[in-house]
Amino acid sequence: MFTFPHNIKSGFLVVSSCSWLLCGCDNNYVLENNVSVPLTEQKFYQTPGFRLDYDIYLPNSYTGWEPARDNKFIYDPEHQIYALNNLNISQPPIDNVGDRFKITSIDWQHEFGFTNTNSYIEESKIGLVKNTELIFNIKYFSVLADSKDMFFELPLDANPASLDVKVKIISEKPPAKAWMMVSYTEK
Repeated sequence: MFTFPHNIKSGFLVVSSCSWLLCGCDNNYVLENNVSVPLTEQKFYQTPGFRLDYDIYLPNSYTGWEPARDNKFIYDPEHQIYALNNLNISQPPIDNVGDRFKITSIDWQHEFGFTNTNSYIEESKIGLVKNTELIFNIKYFSVLADSKDMFFELPLDANPASLDVKVKIISEKPPAKAWMMVSYTEK
């Protein structure tokens, strides 16, 4: 009977184990491109922020794709953040493309997101966790390189009521650099 030498058996075991591990990976949450350093809620609020010379909005698959009063961020000078709280996500989206949103100026000349339009959806998708505020780096995009919609996924057992999104502009000079804090509440 033929037997493999010990080092060949070990190599085969390592390769097959790694293959199974990679097959089990979930590529839905590509966060390494979006988070450069671990950000805490404390750091989010304590880092100085800057006000833009234009308003920003959150067009989305729940309120519609036009910047409007019900998806406008409100600037909070005390915390130097833009906040949009209690966005109703309890009803089905207006389209069947997925739970998605954009951060943009009213004229779509200034956008923030993870990636540009030519990117894969997986590069612009985040998974939300119940009772947890998640913080991500977001990039500035001009109209010449507009951003891809940002998609979010909720846990399978979620019973969502509203979405809270906060944006902190962390660079004064263009192109703006920013952080986004996202969380959802349940019914």
